[in-house]
Amino acid sequence: MSYGPPAFPPPPSEPAPQLTGRSLHPLSLTRIVELSIRLLRFQWRPIYGVAAVILVPLYVISGALQSIIAEPFYAWLADVQRMLEQLTPGAVPPDLPPLPAGFYEAIVASIVLGIAAGAVVYVANAAIVHAIGEAYEGRNPSIRGSLGAVARRLLTLLAVMIITGLVIAGLMVLGFSAGVLAIALGDGGGLGAFAGLLVIVATVFAAVFIGIRWSLVPQTVMLEDNGPLASLGRSWSVVGGSTLRVLGYLIVIGLVIGLIVSSLTTVANQLLTAGRLAFDPAMIAAQSVVGGLIGLIFVPFTNAVFSLLYYDLRWRRGELTPPVEQPAHEPPLPYGG
Repeated sequence: MSYGPPAFPPPPSEPAPQLTGRSLHPLSLTRIVELSIRLLRFQWRPIYGVAAVILVPLYVISGALQSIIAEPFYAWLADVQRMLEQLTPGAVPPDLPPLPAGFYEAIVASIVLGIAAGAVVYVANAAIVHAIGEAYEGRNPSIRGSLGAVARRLLTLLAVMIITGLVIAGLMVLGFSAGVLAIALGDGGGLGAFAGLLVIVATVFAAVFIGIRWSLVPQTVMLEDNGPLASLGRSWSVVGGSTLRVLGYLIVIGLVIGLIVSSLTTVANQLLTAGRLAFDPAMIAAQSVVGGLIGLIFVPFTNAVFSLLYYDLRWRRGELTPPVEQPAHEPPLPYGG
């Protein structure tokens, strides 16, 4: 048996990584808003950069296509406007002008364009969520890194978007069909009408409930790297127990941001349409692009709020994660935590 000094392991060849990430902790609405603003302030380049890379081309292409697709709509509206201007006071309005050629095709094209644009916006939100998560967890986000992350998860994002849309749309169709059928069988009154209205109201509440429980799917996809069904289930469980709180966030943030964006968009549209034709295709494209760019200012903030809410809900579930390892040569991020 040796009684000499204890043997110590040799010193490491490289310094140990510095722990500068942040563990989960409760966040109030005020704290979430404050941290969201600080995140955007100190990491605005990668966060707004990844949003601009995806959304600006979308706004330009969508605006150009809308000016072409909407031409039959606006041609018909222009005919209606001219007809109303020629009416004398007290005269009986004549029949509406006939629909121009390509009217129904334009409706189908508008629906397809809306679905495609919605998918691109969903993917853009996911890329922004990744950049925000990287920043909040103590790493340095980059435009290339977030674009690469969303490219790797693209099929998952499209799958969850399709599943969510089909489930909610299917529920609405079945519920409203059952409600209308009950009202029709009850001859528009009595118990049948009451049951039909009850079914319709319950359908709306069920669709809203499902939408709330799946509202954090982009976070569960991008910040946890789950598959489609696992992401849906994960969002459902994370929001579980806090459904009303998440609904409150959706209402408050949606109303505030919506009011600001709509006000700015209205002012911009008034400036764009001053002295121009009411149905000018170039004006339609310009309005679409300007409206999109105004919305782009607030899209990262909304994603930051709900990403931080996602971290808060995880803490409330008892998921206390250790700090993220960061190399010692990289200084801590300056927005606090």
